[in-house]
Amino acid sequence: MQTIKLTHLLLLLSSCAIHSLAADEVSLIGDSHLTGILSSLSESGTLELSSPLAPEPISLKLNQVTQLNFTPPSEPHQAPSTRLELANGDLLMGSVESLDLQSLILQTPEAGPLSLPRHALKSLQFRIHEPETFYNGPLDGNDWSQNNPSSKNWYFNDQALFSDGPATSSKVFDLPERFTFKFTLKWEFTANFLITFADPLTQTPDPVNRYLFIFNGAGLEIKREAASPPRFQTILTRSRIPDQYPSKTLDVEIRVDRRNSRLYLYLNGQPEVTGIDPLPQVPTSGGITLVNRAQAGSRQEIRAIQLLTFDNTASRHLAEKSPNTTLDSLITREDDRFSGQLLSIRPSAPAKIFSFKTAFQDLPLAISEEDVSTLFFTQPDTTAPPAPPSPYLIHLWDMSTLSADSCSFTTEQVTLSHPLLGPITLRRTSISSLEHHPTKTLNPPVE
Repeated sequence: MQTIKLTHLLLLLSSCAIHSLAADEVSLIGDSHLTGILSSLSESGTLELSSPLAPEPISLKLNQVTQLNFTPPSEPHQAPSTRLELANGDLLMGSVESLDLQSLILQTPEAGPLSLPRHALKSLQFRIHEPETFYNGPLDGNDWSQNNPSSKNWYFNDQALFSDGPATSSKVFDLPERFTFKFTLKWEFTANFLITFADPLTQTPDPVNRYLFIFNGAGLEIKREAASPPRFQTILTRSRIPDQYPSKTLDVEIRVDRRNSRLYLYLNGQPEVTGIDPLPQVPTSGGITLVNRAQAGSRQEIRAIQLLTFDNTASRHLAEKSPNTTLDSLITREDDRFSGQLLSIRPSAPAKIFSFKTAFQDLPLAISEEDVSTLFFTQPDTTAPPAPPSPYLIHLWDMSTLSADSCSFTTEQVTLSHPLLGPITLRRTSISSLEHHPTKTLNPPVE
């Protein structure tokens, strides 16, 4: 095997422009980077990298490496819908097979079935999904105007709708009960937009049930219009005026939960405020209307219009902490909360059954998996000194993260020693990156 000193190798890299289109990347202390294919990583701390710059694998000292980024797989990984958090903060994506008083069986796409002791479990989160986009436009000049008598004066150019004065256009969608509505506003002088959503799009001026987004020189507001008095009620308002945005651009995201009568507003990617629909019957329609209220000669644009699925139970409960660390806690999708002991999770049709015993009932509750949002497990005594941090943190393409006290790579698989779970073997292609903290390493230094 040929060993190249690190300084000589960096000089060689700086004078050569050879780069592989599919290569792993090694980050070194001092912000240096090497590319190639990682052929092995031994438990003794020796890393071997195959590179077109050397006839044989390059041997590196692991204590010089801070991170490894691996070549993306040719097929994207489909992340499972259940997220398990371990007591040390690690995350595992998978599906729950069963649970008893001693352990949980988690089926994972990368490591197969894992038997996890209950003392290593912190929480379970169900239905963790990336939102699905079911509209992304505008698509062309007819997208918001074809066969629509109310449409006028909006024009299509550069993937956007624009107008130089008053304009109206609308479109009907099959909106689910929960959805996310995103769009970008641009203006020339000052903004004056009105956008309605969950709108029945009637052709009469009569009051209807719908939501109105208003953004102009007075600020930003979302109102609720009702078919019966009082006609308009404010759901949320922000003192955000167009002059606060020097770029004359604003990204808007509205998450709509019609089941629980809530609306969540995000501006330029940041959460702003949550509002509650004050009326018992929420708007059920699927129309959206875009209105330019600016005077003639003032150009305005609406672009990047997106509609996505939105299940807020996961995002709402994700940041919660266990209400009682001495008991198990269960939160349902409808926000019902129980404390006690989770006795078992057992297979059943059409969904698994959670047997949960509370102090207030003689018989355990039988709850369908479809109704469960989050589980918190009893936590061990926190007065004990924390375990030292592991020197490795491994990221998987399915969004899992695993700590490791030691690990070794071959071209086909990765074997790691987890501080809570012991030995785990993964497919090499499942790893997206590995972080290495030299100050924490338990491996002997390599001379």
